[in-house]
Amino acid sequence: MIYQGATGPSAENLEKVLAITGAKKSADSYEALMETVSYIYSVKVHVANKIFAQSPFKDDFSATVTKSFFAETETLDLSNAADAAGKINSWTEEKSESRIKDIVSAGDLAGSKLVLASGLDIKGDWLIQFEEKDTQKKKFYISETDTVDCQMLYSSERLRYGEDLDLESQVACIAYENESIYLMLFLPRNRMGIKDLETKIQNKTIPKILQNMDHADVLLYVPKFRIEAKPDLQGPLTELGLGAIFDNPEFPGVVDGPTKSVKIAHKASIGVTEQGTDVGDAGK
Repeated sequence: MIYQGATGPSAENLEKVLAITGAKKSADSYEALMETVSYIYSVKVHVANKIFAQSPFKDDFSATVTKSFFAETETLDLSNAADAAGKINSWTEEKSESRIKDIVSAGDLAGSKLVLASGLDIKGDWLIQFEEKDTQKKKFYISETDTVDCQMLYSSERLRYGEDLDLESQVACIAYENESIYLMLFLPRNRMGIKDLETKIQNKTIPKILQNMDHADVLLYVPKFRIEAKPDLQGPLTELGLGAIFDNPEFPGVVDGPTKSVKIAHKASIGVTEQGTDVGDAGK
């Protein structure tokens, strides 16, 4: 979105990292993507995106954000951090049907002139649901020797399954009611192999992984869980090459005023239950 009004190093960084060229082309492509997502039946993707700024927005920018990015803009007194955080959180909660809360705190907004707020979660039912009577408390390893008790879902169904030798992991897919959408589960052969998996999977594509999978009868145990992530994105985005949007932001096409301090507030959540993915009923 901010690329639509960026110039100088900010625009150059965004073009390189996002592999995009031309504001209109990138806006049209994103619009096509969001229209596709909105027509996925049985799985609801809650996407809440909005840009808040101390200064008034350019009319052309606001129009593009609304049409192509299915998002909103709002001029907000960010100098009153507590009040601004409350308004941003209220908007995100309302937009996500109360599924995404507390996306930002007053401390996060200190000195900010431009805030990009983004929330994401996914709700959908499994094609074949787990039986609640089969859910049992089991041990879940958090180190080679330490465990915690958790509610473990169980099924014995025919699933898409494979063993990926490169990743040293078993892989299974749980289909949603819309069978073209599924949750991929990776189980490293090494009990503490998650770090190695995170490194190795960067060199594999999902289609490549799927090529080595077939349907098989699988005994499947899955923790009933809820994960919420609220990362500070400035460090990771700077490492990727987007330092200019924080150090020397140039967005003259976004607002009528300075954008000397940019804050990106993001929160994502997912919960796995017997019925599907739903943050409301999943355990922590």
